[in-house]
Amino acid sequence: FRYMTALTDSEEEELSDAEQRDEERPADKLCELLQRIDCLHQGTESDKRESLTVLLEQREEFGQNSPFLWRLIRAYCDVHDVSSTLEEKKTHAESGKRVGEEAVGLNPMCAESHQWYAIMCGIMAEYDTVQNKIKNGYIFKDHLDRAIELKPQDPLSYYLLGRWCYAVAQLSWIERKVAATLFGEPPSATVEDALKNFLKVEEIQPGYSKLNYVFLAKCYKDLGQRERARKMCEAACSVNAVSKEISFIREKSDRDVGRETGNDTRERATGTPGVFCFCSFFVFCPNRGIKETTSELLKTTLALDDTTIGSICDKFKQKLLHERFDPSAGRSIDEVRVCHWKESIQETVGSCSSQTLASQCYYMWKNSRLEVLHLSPEICTLLKQLRSSYKLLLLTNGETQTQREKVEAVRCEEFFDAIVIGGEHAEQKPYLSIFTLCFNMLGVEAQDCVMVGDSLDTDIQGGFNARVRATVWISSSGGAVPESSVKPDYTIPTVLDLPDILEQLK
Repeated sequence: FRYMTALTDSEEEELSDAEQRDEERPADKLCELLQRIDCLHQGTESDKRESLTVLLEQREEFGQNSPFLWRLIRAYCDVHDVSSTLEEKKTHAESGKRVGEEAVGLNPMCAESHQWYAIMCGIMAEYDTVQNKIKNGYIFKDHLDRAIELKPQDPLSYYLLGRWCYAVAQLSWIERKVAATLFGEPPSATVEDALKNFLKVEEIQPGYSKLNYVFLAKCYKDLGQRERARKMCEAACSVNAVSKEISFIREKSDRDVGRETGNDTRERATGTPGVFCFCSFFVFCPNRGIKETTSELLKTTLALDDTTIGSICDKFKQKLLHERFDPSAGRSIDEVRVCHWKESIQETVGSCSSQTLASQCYYMWKNSRLEVLHLSPEICTLLKQLRSSYKLLLLTNGETQTQREKVEAVRCEEFFDAIVIGGEHAEQKPYLSIFTLCFNMLGVEAQDCVMVGDSLDTDIQGGFNARVRATVWISSSGGAVPESSVKPDYTIPTVLDLPDILEQLK
């Protein structure tokens, strides 16, 4: 999870009680330093970088002081957010988290240390493994709870807890299953829990943050309370972001207000292309012809009847559906699927099948499948038209060799500016890291992208995680979005209807 902050000018004007009890050496010099750092924190990108530099220079002298350490964590967070490269961002996030661990260990009674350590754990979720992402989510919650216990009238902690609850409430069933597998049970929170925390922020400090109004609107919208959602959007638009929030948060909240009200507040230069990530192969693949070619081979070789052959093919199909390919195991995808055929024949016929026959079945199935893959003329025309105005990127999950063979078979390279295969990277959709990679490849921002796909769990959830401008679900069956699923911004029966959506987005 990634939990963004909405900081205000007034949130850190005074030292907390825990800070006042902390030993300071010498007191006057430290006090002047902290006041200077707080001023730099509210300044420009250059000021934020200067703040981190100054704190690191003074760390040897004041590194055992809680007010100093939590400001060092905050500085790492600030510089992370203004950094331009993924490597630099990750370095600052890792350093900030280490300081956070040190700070909460040094003084467990300092609410700000717990608060900023939680924030750094949220940031680290962008760069960690799936297991560590989930682990950091639990740590985030634990330290926010502790911060609220120590300082129950701090609106920032309730805002962050609201963001955590909202993120957990949006988890797909896949992510919940992973969490349950790794940690015994998934994190639990509802949209109602999130709403309660955002309302607490408003109770403590009315008008605290534009983003708090945005997430109040999101919660009300999810709960079907459209009129209240509209009022929260109006409240968000009325907040003077220049005087109340840092510029990074202002830009981010302006985008969120636009998404919730349907009126994008960002200015766009005329003719500037958006970026659209296509994740599905819009391919027609007649399985019946493929099955017939393999069936004929089994019939002539083993003299089997159609029912038995059908059972073999069905078993192979099931093995494909439940396939878990691990390239580190030392076998290629071809070898794994030859084994699928061998096992399917043996399980059905009851006798040991030959490796040669299994290999023949696999390669006949594979080659026949690739031969019939194609893009329809209508899809080709659509992609050409879109690419004349937009950057297009194809993002697909799956094993590297298999997906590259599909791309080559349908000859779709000419239609896309870039093609990204999930199997070539540490994480696939719906995780944020692969979307960040795509944005960096094309030199674009997430808010300028539209995600188009036919999977709610990977495509639409991934677009939601990456905070793209809009998500478009292709529901060829015309089915409704399941109650427990992430909700797409738009639903269309065929990708050929995409131009209508683009017109609406304009």
